[in-house]
Amino acid sequence: SNVFAQMYDDVTPHFRINAKESKMVMPGQPTTIEVWFTDSQSGEVLKDYREMHGKLMHMVLIKSDLSVFKHFHPYFEPITGRFMVTINMPLNDPDNFHTENTLTEGGMYMLMADVEPRGYGMRMGHIHLHAHGQHTMRDLVLDPVQGNKVIKEFSQYGRDYKLELERWSTAGCNGHLVEFMSTLYEKNAQGEYLPATEIEPWLGAGAHSVWVSKGMMGGPMGMHYAHMHSKIPEEGSSHFFNFHDLNIMKQGP
Repeated sequence: SNVFAQMYDDVTPHFRINAKESKMVMPGQPTTIEVWFTDSQSGEVLKDYREMHGKLMHMVLIKSDLSVFKHFHPYFEPITGRFMVTINMPLNDPDNFHTENTLTEGGMYMLMADVEPRGYGMRMGHIHLHAHGQHTMRDLVLDPVQGNKVIKEFSQYGRDYKLELERWSTAGCNGHLVEFMSTLYEKNAQGEYLPATEIEPWLGAGAHSVWVSKGMMGGPMGMHYAHMHSKIPEEGSSHFFNFHDLNIMKQGP
């Protein structure tokens, strides 16, 4: 899993924002992000990438208070080995629906780029961005817990949903096997929640899951972040995830 992608130093990431080595951005303005990777020993630009879940690069932008989460996919130019995407603009790729309103408010953000250069395995690069303007820290409101289950109700696209997330943790060698199961319910015309049936795979998986801890900006590990995909078989409204946590899941929200 790419949970551990950031722990290698054989590959060096390079970021440019609007063609500069700047970390400052203007919220709401079209902003071009350019990324490439070099071999840390030779300095050579890497140009051969394997597709992961339908894309050569997955990029994530997260605000420091975890109030903003965006997931999008830069475009690759094989001659130069550079990935590029312009955020705060609508793009043609339907999988890039998060680029239209990506970064709209001031504050500190973590920007992560996830790739798999052939011969190296999954690797991740990240930088901190500072967006100008008023910065409002939002308090993280935890969802209600019942036993080992977290329950969240939300509305999207004019429909009402409930998500139940169950978690199990089993101690093992040097860490824990952490397992999750998500079940999605949809409210019907009578106001009852029934298991959602119209779930289609997206980018090669029935469900995608990201966890990130509140203290992700600091600490010796730098970032406490993982991106998981549900296991097969995927049946009905439930999706199952697991990974081996080598004590990188931190206590707290």
